[in-house]
Amino acid sequence: MRYVDTLKRPEKPMDVRVIVMSASRSGTLATYRALNKLGFEAYHNHKSFAYGASHMKMFNEALQAAWHENTEAYHRPEFDKWFQGYDALVELPSYFPEEIVQAYPGAKYILVERDPTAWARSVMNSIVRMADDVNKMPIRTLKHFDETMKMLCINARLIGGHFSGGHFTRQGGLEACETWALTDRTSTARIDSLLRVKKLVPAEQLLVLRLEDGLDWHSICPFLQLPLPQEPWPEKNTCEQFHTLVQELMTPLVKRALVRAITYALLLAVIVLFHRLAELRTLVGNVIQ
Repeated sequence: MRYVDTLKRPEKPMDVRVIVMSASRSGTLATYRALNKLGFEAYHNHKSFAYGASHMKMFNEALQAAWHENTEAYHRPEFDKWFQGYDALVELPSYFPEEIVQAYPGAKYILVERDPTAWARSVMNSIVRMADDVNKMPIRTLKHFDETMKMLCINARLIGGHFSGGHFTRQGGLEACETWALTDRTSTARIDSLLRVKKLVPAEQLLVLRLEDGLDWHSICPFLQLPLPQEPWPEKNTCEQFHTLVQELMTPLVKRALVRAITYALLLAVIVLFHRLAELRTLVGNVIQ
């Protein structure tokens, strides 16, 4: 049974009004923050990490279905459980666009394009490197003491492998990924994924933007039929800021896992000590007799 099947579907699911189909490293975090400033309750990829193991399990199930077809795909009933309380989705829909469009046919869609080579380099310097970092020691061991950390590592490896054309999980690791990021096949794959979204979403419901042209309130507010805010557009998420955000998410998980690991080690030491003392008492008793 899938994890999502153990959850109760909300009685009155919230309608998702805006969906950003852009892939990670295409201005998605800034767009997410912008939608929240416009009054939406937006759900971005990092929310799945912030919510912990529950949301990451659903993320993993949806990814496995979309990329490996080894479990049942997510549809509206599953999305209602996952995105309960949110009326805007950012970045996550890019992983399973067909299912999302089918689930929310009346939503408005935004797609931000980015130069494929620049996008691949950004992915390499952020997501793929993060996937490599969280699968090294000591996290590789500590993850067994914290379910949230374990799911984070599993999903990071899955996404890192997907975004690197599978090279991340093959022999060669980061070096193979760096070579992949500079190939024409990368550009072709990225362009194909953009065309895929354009074919799925009716033209009148889709706003297509280019990251190189800049994102601002003038870009999206007319499409959403909303007034222009007075405050500035949120800052872009650089690779450095990406790793800072990951560190902020990982630090409490590492501390929690470390405490549990030490606790288990102490308990094991106490058990061994009592066992040795019992053996010693038995030995002493036999000698006295």
